[in-house]
This record gives sequence, structure tokens and C-alpha cells, in this order.
Amino acid sequence: MKDLRGSRCACGMLVVLASLYACGYGQQLSVGEVIQRNLAAAGGQESIESIRTVSLEIEIAPSVTHRFFLSAFTEGNEKLKLLSGEPPIVQSVTVVHGDRVERKSFLPTPELTDMQRVEYSCYLKLFSGLFTLHNFRHDSLTLVGVKQFGAERSYVLTRSRAKIVTSLFVDSETFRLTRVVLENTQAEDGGYKLSLDFNPVSPVEGVNMPTGWIQSDAGTGALTYPVPYSFRNVKFNQQFEGDFFERLDLNMGTVTATIGTIRGNLTSSNYMESRRYVLMNTNITGGDVQRAGIKNGDALTVKVGGTEIPGSFFESSDASPAPPVVPGQAVLMKPIATQLHIIILFGEQFQSLHKSYRPLMEVSIVKR
Repeated sequence: MKDLRGSRCACGMLVVLASLYACGYGQQLSVGEVIQRNLAAAGGQESIESIRTVSLEIEIAPSVTHRFFLSAFTEGNEKLKLLSGEPPIVQSVTVVHGDRVERKSFLPTPELTDMQRVEYSCYLKLFSGLFTLHNFRHDSLTLVGVKQFGAERSYVLTRSRAKIVTSLFVDSETFRLTRVVLENTQAEDGGYKLSLDFNPVSPVEGVNMPTGWIQSDAGTGALTYPVPYSFRNVKFNQQFEGDFFERLDLNMGTVTATIGTIRGNLTSSNYMESRRYVLMNTNITGGDVQRAGIKNGDALTVKVGGTEIPGSFFESSDASPAPPVVPGQAVLMKPIATQLHIIILFGEQFQSLHKSYRPLMEVSIVKR
């Protein structure tokens, strides 16, 4: 009986292994074969290479938009341009060409780290390859093997650049690229890990593309959480001006600050119905507030769209992060996590101002 039971177990195991092999789990595929099947799953290499330019918007949250543009879809000559800001506003612009990354921002920004340069290079390859392995295939990829993540099994391919490891996860059944992880475990950098988990695909002009991704960061020392990025307005083969991918033009309006007065622009407006207030983002910095001589608690007059609203300046801090709520009045403040000031208009009567908002609408702040 003991031998019979052992034989049955062995036979059962063989059946399981055979079924796994039939599903593709047991196949010993090469890097080239994984890439070939990945390109076929997206619509085929010919369809991918027929796309000469790509443009799309990524909506992170209301009034928080990144615009991506790809050009010169010739292998080794791809270019990426990233504009941050709700159109037509451009708060920062980044241009990527190979390993070269140039960035210009309305606000002072620190020098790019190796991790950020590899991240932008990865974006260039992802977008220009329409979220396939197309532009990774000459990167000396190593096939680590098949790994299990819950109910999903994925082929994992890796590459290393500037001591940063990029891992590409390809579903073992659909052969679609489902996840990209960039990881820097160097002690001097404190360690950092960026994960992009792609949404289900949707066909766009014969190419199967994800509808967005969920981004997670770890190891930065700050409180992080998964952030959904949704793609919209995807367009292929648009025409761009000859120097479009060389220009680093911003569009954030103009701020003037003199003693007691600030004149600037609005960059977005949102009506928070549940709390009955309007939140308006501006291009006003802390330096502008200092030059105007405005201090915490000062009484102000805020003028938006011809309407004058009484208000005050509130300097947020860890001890006092939220301003006092006074219906019918305005508050100028700078949230702790940002460098630009916002204006809050308390009261549902300000909905009309929100509806009349247009990008870069003028706003004035006068100290009373």
C-alpha cells in the first residue's frame, strides 16, 4: 500500500508539472523569446515601429497633470519631453535624449541624482516603446527566471546602470509588461525603490497599451503611498515644430511684489463641495510674500476676477497646519509640503469665481 500511494503521488505530481508546462510556466525561454512574445502581445514589432511620435497626458489628481511627448522613434535617437502643469501652464519641463537629461523649473530644484537620471531614461524607453520591451532589447538584459506574485507568475528581466537595477516583469501567460521596478540599495544614497504597476491594456490604433499605472516609492525616509496615474488624450504620429524637443520654455505667468502688494496669477481652481470652499493655486512664492512685507496674521484684500474679498495671511506650521475658517473671507497661505502659496475662499458664494477661472487669471493681494 505504501508503494502504491507513493506511485500515485508521483503520478499526480507529473500531471501538475505537465499542466504547468503546457501553460508556459515550465518553458525555459531565452531573453530574446520573452521579448519576441512581449512585442507580439502588444500588437507586433511592425505596429510598434510604425508609431513615429506619441503624446499623452497623465492625470495624477485634479489640476495635477504631466504631459509626455515622444519624437524621433528611430532606435537610439528617441527623445522625450515632459511638461508639468495643467495645460497651458508649464511649471517645469524636462527633456531626455539617451542618457542626457535637461530640466528647467519655475521653482529652484536640486541637481538630478543618478537615480532620477536612470528613472527618466527608463521613461524614455517605456514611452517610446509603447510600454513594451522594444527599447530594452539591446540593454544586456538578464533573465532572472519566473517569480510568483500572488496568483500571477512573471518572467523577470534585469539590467544594471549607475549601480541601479531595473527589473522588468512580463506576465508568463499574456507576455505583457506588467511591472517595472527601479532599485538603488547603495548605502550612501540611503536606498530607494520605485515601482510602476501597469493597469490593464486598451487598444490604441492597433497597439495594446496600458491605461495608466500605480506608482509606489520606498526608502526615501518620507511618508509614501501608492499613487494612481491615469493616461488620457493618447495621440500617435502628431507633427511637432522642428525645435520643440530642444526648447525648455515655461509658462507660469509673472509675479511682481512691492511693499504691501503682490500681483500674480492663478494656476488652478477647485471647488470643494463637501466643505464649501474654493481652493486656488497661485505662482506666488515665499520670497514674494517677504518682499511685500506680509507677515502671519496680517489683514489682506484679495482681488480675483474683479471681486474684492477680505482675508488674512496664515503661515502654516507643524503645530498649526490649518487656517481658521471664516465664512465669506479669504486666506493666503503656503502648505507645508509646497513652495507655492494657495488662496482659500470660504463659502459657497465663491462658486461663481471658481466657474469663471481661466489659466493664469490675474490675482492681487493688498495688505490692509
